[in-house]
Amino acid sequence: MNRLAKQSVVLYFDVVSPFSWFGFETLSRYRNVWAPYGVDIKLEPFFLGGVMSGSKNNPPGSNASKRGYLTQEVPLLRQYFDVPANGLADPQILFRSLGFMRVVTAAYYSNGTDQPRTPEIGDAVARAFWNAIWKRVENVTDADVPKILEEAGVQSPTTLIEMAKTKPIKELLKANTDHCVKNNAFGAPFIEATNAVGKTQYFFGSDRLEVLAFFLGVPYSGPLGTRQAKL
Repeated sequence: MNRLAKQSVVLYFDVVSPFSWFGFETLSRYRNVWAPYGVDIKLEPFFLGGVMSGSKNNPPGSNASKRGYLTQEVPLLRQYFDVPANGLADPQILFRSLGFMRVVTAAYYSNGTDQPRTPEIGDAVARAFWNAIWKRVENVTDADVPKILEEAGVQSPTTLIEMAKTKPIKELLKANTDHCVKNNAFGAPFIEATNAVGKTQYFFGSDRLEVLAFFLGVPYSGPLGTRQAKL
């Protein structure tokens, strides 16, 4: 395979999903590892509630058995991925992330949707939401967003919050969500990958990253990348 052939990975995520966080951090660790193989990694927000509605799926937390299973699994996955997802204060937050994801979208396009993306700001804002919702286990509401943006280093939280209310940002988030639903997404994270021969494949979940690497023909040594596991 031509190691310089163009390949791409887009991970669609929502900050109310711990599995999105696992996939987000793992792919961030592999950005430099896969770059010599021509892989461009893009982290892109979508609205999980819209995906659930469009696919007629229900959140795992709405099922008692699945909820009980996740209560046991997430602490183990926290260690496996080395991502501090501790729990969720209110499962109903899964149904009200639209405003949060519009703010995250605005952070990725803080110079305007017709200008180059600002991934360093978007990544910081997404992580700040995850830290509040899953690490500190806070029942986050819209009133908490300015504080979260300050934590992310955003210089003018009010400006970003107002930008999140504009039509271009709303349309962009909807377009991302609709695109994923059209391609059979039913949860988060949802990954779209194109390999060196131009074939596009879709993957669901943070547990498909090894299969993603196989599809791209690139090395994968676990979720920590080149780091060593914490024993």
